[in-house]
Amino acid sequence: MEANKQQLIEIKALRKRIAELEELEVEYRKMLKTQKELKTKIRELESFDRHAVERELKIIELKKEINSLLEKAGEPKKYMTYL
Repeated sequence: MEANKQQLIEIKALRKRIAELEELEVEYRKMLKTQKELKTKIRELESFDRHAVERELKIIELKKEINSLLEKAGEPKKYMTYL
């Protein structure tokens, strides 16, 4: 009888541990999903940043070109450029 009681206690402990491990698995899967979403968002932001920088560099290039044309026409420069 004592052995059966001990086995029941062990079974309850194992069930509790299994439930804990299942909860950990759920949390782990949520973390993996979040990590994947964050990596996607980072790639999107990096792409946006790259395009924004390219756009700004093109604007600076165009301002320099306008200034050069104005200078050739004897007009004062219109834009201050720092690059």
